[in-house]
Amino acid sequence: MKKVVTMVVVAIACACHHETEPWNESAKEKEVAMYVRTSPSTSTRPPAGFQLFLFDSQNQLTAYSIPSSGISQDNPFQVEIPEGRYTGYCIANSDEPDAWEYTAGSTPSKVFISLQQNASFRQEAGDYLLGKSEFTVGSKNTEPILFDVERKVGCVRVIIENIPDWMNDLHIRVANIPPKMNLLGKYSGETVTVTKAANQPDKTGRSVTNILVFPPVKSSTLTLAYKAGVASENTPAHTIDSILSNRITEVRAIFGSPENTRQIEFSTKISEWDETIIREEDWYIQLPEVPCEGKGNGINLVQNGSFEQGNDDEIPPGWKLDGGGSDRKVNLITSPVLDGKKAVRLGGKTYLYQDIEVTAGECYQLHLFVNSPSDEIKWRHWGTWMAGTANLNSEAIRSSSYRYRTEGYEDVYAGNIFKAPAGATKLRIEIRSYSTLTATQEGLFIDSIRVEKVE
Repeated sequence: MKKVVTMVVVAIACACHHETEPWNESAKEKEVAMYVRTSPSTSTRPPAGFQLFLFDSQNQLTAYSIPSSGISQDNPFQVEIPEGRYTGYCIANSDEPDAWEYTAGSTPSKVFISLQQNASFRQEAGDYLLGKSEFTVGSKNTEPILFDVERKVGCVRVIIENIPDWMNDLHIRVANIPPKMNLLGKYSGETVTVTKAANQPDKTGRSVTNILVFPPVKSSTLTLAYKAGVASENTPAHTIDSILSNRITEVRAIFGSPENTRQIEFSTKISEWDETIIREEDWYIQLPEVPCEGKGNGINLVQNGSFEQGNDDEIPPGWKLDGGGSDRKVNLITSPVLDGKKAVRLGGKTYLYQDIEVTAGECYQLHLFVNSPSDEIKWRHWGTWMAGTANLNSEAIRSSSYRYRTEGYEDVYAGNIFKAPAGATKLRIEIRSYSTLTATQEGLFIDSIRVEKVE
């Protein structure tokens, strides 16, 4: 195929990035024009910014950052450089300052651009294009320097069809991805999982999402994560063998109808960004059932859930303490109270729990009210589905992080309904206090705990 090149021309507002050695002030500088161009298979939108790295004959590094505001379609780079011989690297769409890792003495193999961290997961890559040029800046007129850049990321295009209307918070996770790339175009680092929210489906329930990643050395895996009601769910992992730079790997996932046992069908193809396609075998996985609906039947399965039974110097009947340490504290109180005449106060490092018999596949409505009056009281609720003594996936019924002050009593489960997973025989309702306060009136107050079967 005949390749026609597209010229991308930019003007520069030069600024050193990170810690680099300055040019020798006594050296004679020349103004040099630099150009960047791409071919149709790497054609892209106008660059969002460039990073330019120049190494002289002594491997001294100087870096320039060209932000979006410094780019136009009318002029080349205009860079003032001392006379000498250089090796230059130019990366397009790379003006995120926090993405770069290097120091003044870095060689090209030690200058990295990395995937960014957002909360607890890694974000996708930018549309990085990398080019190298070796040139000499002499005393006479210097010819313009040209960087032919090539795309160094792959695209995973996930097409999800027939998305059920009860499904929410749909995310796509691509695992076994290298986290960084150096100026030589080599990928490295302990592999990570890149996560991206799926685009909203159209009226037919079809969503198309592109994820840019560094190509993995070996196979990667694709997982869909979502919520069925309030319960978090994950599909089994699907293997992807072909994620390559400057290629689109397309994965098609189809949610099945009730007639074919609610399966999801995956088919995969890989294509250049000029759409040459290679297909892979379809993939089928079993999906969970529709989330629970309804409300609790009014019968509380929690024994002594409002702590009306028991004496102040005893562990409340029906409840147990777990967790090590000699500072565990639990006592009944008459204020503040939400339900009845008593509540329980936890102090120190105290785990208060009760195991409740449940049936796998059945739905349960949960309430647990917590009153934390101080910013110095650290706590969390820590529900656990169990199969005998073995713990099952319980993320949906646990605090994702520590909690502190509340405005009076707060229902941490908000009356939400949860389905007991396959194999579950017990539900452990647990509240954990990590308080260091010693005043008797301070602590974490618990009341009105309910678990009701949904009918």
